[in-house]
Amino acid sequence: MFGLRRLYLSLLFMPSGLLIACDDDPGRLSNLVENRAPLPDVVGQDGIVFDSATPDTATPDTATPDTATPIDTTPQDTTPADTTPQDTTPADTTPQDTTPADTTPQDTTPADTTPQDTTPADTTPQDTTPSDTGPVGPIDLNVGFIGGACDASGDCDYDNGVCMPASDGWENGMCTQSCTSTCPDKAGAAVTFCIDGDSVGEAGGMCMQKCDFAKSDTGCRSGYSCADELRLNTSATSAWTCLPGELDGCMQELQRLGVPFTVPATTTYDSVDGNVCDVFEPLRVGPTINGVTFRPSDFGNAPTPLYVQCGTALALYETTVIAKTRDITDIVHYGTYNCRYIAGTTTLSQHSFAYAIDIAGVELANGDQYTLQFDWEVGEPDPQTEGGELLYWFAHEMYDQHTWNIILTPEYNAAHYNHFHVDLTPGSWFLSE
Repeated sequence: MFGLRRLYLSLLFMPSGLLIACDDDPGRLSNLVENRAPLPDVVGQDGIVFDSATPDTATPDTATPDTATPIDTTPQDTTPADTTPQDTTPADTTPQDTTPADTTPQDTTPADTTPQDTTPADTTPQDTTPSDTGPVGPIDLNVGFIGGACDASGDCDYDNGVCMPASDGWENGMCTQSCTSTCPDKAGAAVTFCIDGDSVGEAGGMCMQKCDFAKSDTGCRSGYSCADELRLNTSATSAWTCLPGELDGCMQELQRLGVPFTVPATTTYDSVDGNVCDVFEPLRVGPTINGVTFRPSDFGNAPTPLYVQCGTALALYETTVIAKTRDITDIVHYGTYNCRYIAGTTTLSQHSFAYAIDIAGVELANGDQYTLQFDWEVGEPDPQTEGGELLYWFAHEMYDQHTWNIILTPEYNAAHYNHFHVDLTPGSWFLSE
């Protein structure tokens, strides 16, 4: 250890011996190296003996192993110690929910902010009475005979009987047979009629049951309805016949309205000079409809049923609805059906098709009677008498309600001086004033 100012000592093993370097003066270092003298043996601080004469052959002492621990040169962590109080809450040992997350798209519809109806619920007992759908026919009409139910042809107990199957639309099956003009009848059974099978989707003539209101409220058995059909191979004879299906036609409407009627057994059409007066769906209706009685020709005559087309029967019902609003109880008429031309022409009148009626007068509940002949005020748009006003109102109300398509009053011509002619001419709506 040398005391030359600041002395740094390094020991280096070199081929020429032990080199001592001191100070920080390179000149002095060179002089020392060049003029160095032999040094005595030196014992290092770790116990190694260096022979100064033979430094390159110095043998270390192997008796004492080198156990010196290497210096730890790792940079020290100078971060201040964490003095934050430790969380001593016990760990949560609750089992974790391992259900997969719901990836369903969320409903982003805005919430309904409509004010809620807070009206108390209606607790009134509901009427469970079945609605009135009209009369229902029996299921056992004409059993084993034409028009009766069947499962197989063996159920049709007569010659040449055939069963039309339920699977083809014939409710509960139907007994029939082929025909060309007429069909057999059986005592106690409804009468039969031969129709063109085209009417029911079949080829050739078919025997069917006629409508019989003495045996059924509907005229037919359940699942069948009355319809006016021509006899096969004719154009002038028809009859109301039971066809498959629940028809909703004119006759069924009359039944719902409670209009009394009967059907002719068979209708044979009249003609004028070869022009056929074919009355489609003919009926005999009344003589009292909706509380109003129809009398022929005069107030004192006994009422009789009116022979009309079914649509005309509905119009007569609507006429009575109007009449009752003014206390009319009776209507006098000059007829409905009449196969003839319109006067002075060769055109069939609507009377030829039973589409018309001629109204001659009315009677009120108080007994007052008014006629077109004596109470209509001709040429007066503002009648001054009670009878004139009532008849004028009656004609205009039927027109306004479109009860009839044509209404001819005494204003029309001299031929109508004593009656209203009202009819159902298709496509018309006319009132003579």
